[in-house]
Amino acid sequence: MQNLTIAQTLTMSSREIAELVGKRHDHVIRDVWEMLGQLYQIEKDAPTLGDHKNQKVTIVEGVIVAIDGRGYVGEFLLDRRHTEILITG
Repeated sequence: MQNLTIAQTLTMSSREIAELVGKRHDHVIRDVWEMLGQLYQIEKDAPTLGDHKNQKVTIVEGVIVAIDGRGYVGEFLLDRRHTEILITG
């Protein structure tokens, strides 16, 4: 029998980051959008995001957005690199 190895990227949610740094979650969401704009020129109101209700969508490698049933961002899931960039400003 072979050993099965599953590689999984560790992520931190924007809600966890808000709690860690003592900020409101909506302010962390704002900061993530700003970071994505500066790093990748990604717009907050990209028309394609509204088409993915109740889904998790990978925006760029290491950044996943969870979109609720209304089409709004519920939270972001960030890999270590993006979490560190966000927290250190």
